[in-house]
Amino acid sequence: MLRYLPVAGLAVALLLSACGGGDDATSGTPLLDASPDASSPLPDATATAIATQQPSGQVTVAPPAGPVTFESVTSSVAQGDEASVAIQTSPDTSCTILVIRTVSLGPEYTGTATTFEVMMSAGLEPTVSDESGRASWTWQVKTETEPDMWRVDVTCGQGSGISFARSELEIVERQ
Repeated sequence: MLRYLPVAGLAVALLLSACGGGDDATSGTPLLDASPDASSPLPDATATAIATQQPSGQVTVAPPAGPVTFESVTSSVAQGDEASVAIQTSPDTSCTILVIRTVSLGPEYTGTATTFEVMMSAGLEPTVSDESGRASWTWQVKTETEPDMWRVDVTCGQGSGISFARSELEIVERQ
């Protein structure tokens, strides 16, 4: 279960850096991260609120983005075909998507050797939800993509308030 945390953490770090989150004098200093405990696995959907001390000394709490819910997800797609995801969240909210496969490294490795493969494809770039809170992605699954179950992780938020949702996509061998 803990093998998912580094990639989710990467998604959060990328989102915060893309949205201007940080510790400089203009954004304040994070004081408290109310996200799920790092020792517990991430649930299917999470929201995070972070208390921030502003340069003036005032402490503010950024509310999380509205919950992220999947409107549609391609459930199964053949190599070389298009897949798509549509979500609902707060209006005008920055969102990122990661499509990830967990890879076991095999018996020659001792312990729990696991790594991740992240799908890289045009169409999986960060986006901003529209005025009704809808965001979507459509991309071509490469023909060399490994057939397997892939996780679809969507993270939305602005500044230090984020929300997260997870679904699955099955990539099947092209016939």
